[in-house]
Amino acid sequence: CGGASRASWARGRSVELDYLRLVLILSGTVLLGSVAWLAARGRVQRFILLGTLVGLTFYSGIGAAAPGVAPAFTAYFFFLFAAIIVGFHLGRPLFLPVSERMGRRLGPSLGSMEPARLWYGVIGLYIVVSALPLLWPEWRLHELLAPPRPDLRYVFDLRFSGEPDTLTRLIANLQVVATPFFYLALYRLRHRLAWVAGVFVVLLYVSYVAAASISRGEVLRHLGFVILAAWFLRPRHRPGITAATLASLPLLVMVAYWYGRVRIGGAVEAITAGEALTALLSTEWGFPRDVGMPLIESGAGVDLGRYLLWIVTLPIPKLITGPIAGARINYEISEIVLGLPAGSAGWYVVLPGLVAESVYLFGPWLFWLHGLFIGLLAAFFARLAEQVPQFLFLFLYVAVMFAFVLNRGGIAGLLPPLVNGFLLFYVFLLLMVMIHHRQERSGAHQAPVARPSGG
Repeated sequence: CGGASRASWARGRSVELDYLRLVLILSGTVLLGSVAWLAARGRVQRFILLGTLVGLTFYSGIGAAAPGVAPAFTAYFFFLFAAIIVGFHLGRPLFLPVSERMGRRLGPSLGSMEPARLWYGVIGLYIVVSALPLLWPEWRLHELLAPPRPDLRYVFDLRFSGEPDTLTRLIANLQVVATPFFYLALYRLRHRLAWVAGVFVVLLYVSYVAAASISRGEVLRHLGFVILAAWFLRPRHRPGITAATLASLPLLVMVAYWYGRVRIGGAVEAITAGEALTALLSTEWGFPRDVGMPLIESGAGVDLGRYLLWIVTLPIPKLITGPIAGARINYEISEIVLGLPAGSAGWYVVLPGLVAESVYLFGPWLFWLHGLFIGLLAAFFARLAEQVPQFLFLFLYVAVMFAFVLNRGGIAGLLPPLVNGFLLFYVFLLLMVMIHHRQERSGAHQAPVARPSGG
C-alpha cells in the first residue's frame, strides 16, 4: 500500500509548481548542502549525509513549491534540513570511538575470514529463507513457474485478515535478522557485480510470487543499490554507468507506470514516456500537497508516550511478547488524513514525507528534534562502516534506507530494519571485537621480550 493519493495516478495529471519558490528552495538547499559537505569527512560520511538530504529535498522540498502548500512548510523544510546537519555534526565526535574500534579490531578479523566459502552459504541461505513463505502456511512452490497476477488488494486484505501464526512470524523475523549478514556476505561478490544483480533479481521474483505483489519502491531500492555498488567499485566505468542509467530512465518510467496501474486492478493504457513521468512525479512530489499540509492543518499530534514506547520496545522480539501497544505512526496519519479507520473500505496508507511527519511527532515548535535524531543516527552508521572495507555493501544498503525509505516512508520504515533487523548483527560485532581484543592481549603477553646485548 502507500502513495500520497490513488487519484494522483490519474493519467494526464500535471506537475504544478511555483517556480519562483522552487528556485528559492533549491538555492537554499545548495547553500545548506555546502555546509553539510564541510560538516562531513570522507566518502562514507558525505555519502550518507548528502544522500539523506537529497532524499529530503526530492520528497519534501520540491513539493513545498506546489500550489496550496503554505509558505510555513518551506520554513519547516529548511529548519529540518539544518537540524539533520547539526545532528550529524554532533554525532561525528560522539561516535568516533565506534569508528576506531571497528577499524582496529573488526577489519582485520573480517579480513582473515575473507577466503571462507561460508559467505556464499550465507547468500544461499538468505535466498532459501526468502522462499519459505512459499512453503508455509500453504505449499505454493509451484507458483514460481506460474506466477500470479499483481494484486495489491490481496496484500491489503492479507494485512488485516488477522494475526499470522507463530511459524509465519518466525519466518518473517528470520529473514529480517539475516539481512545485515546477507549484505556483509555480498562483499565476497564485489568483483562479480553481474552475480550481485542476479541475486537481487531472484530475491525480487521470489518476493513477488510470495505476496502476489511487490512495490515499485522495493524494486527501485534494489536497482539503486546495484547501480551504487557499480559506481563505488568501478571508478573507471562511471561515465558509462551514468550514461546507461540515464538512457534507461524512459523505459523504467513507463514500466513503473504500467505496473502501478495493473497492481491496483487498472488497465494498461497507451501513454507516452512524458505522460508517465508526469504521473510519477506528481505522486512523488505530491506528499506535501496531498498529505503533509492536511496533516499539519489538522493540528493532530502523536501520543509521545506511545511513540517512545514503540521506540524503546523495538528491540524486544514480538514473537515472545506479542504485540505491544505503541504508536503506529503511518496508520495514525492515514486515519487522520483520510478520515477513515484503518482497514475500512477506502482506507489505505498515505505518505506525508519527513517534514510533515516531524511536525506530527514533535509539534510546530520542536519538530527539529526529529532532524537531530536522524542526523545522530546517520552519523552512527557512518562511523560504524567508514573504516571496515567489508562493510561496503552493508553501508550502501543503510545509505539507501536513509535516502529513500526514510524520506518516503518515514521513521517507521527506517527504524525497524536498523534496530530489529540489526539486533543479532550487533551481537556478532560485539563478539568479534571481544575475540580480537582477547587475541591482541594474549599476543602481547606471549611476545618475546627484547634483551640488551652483552656489549
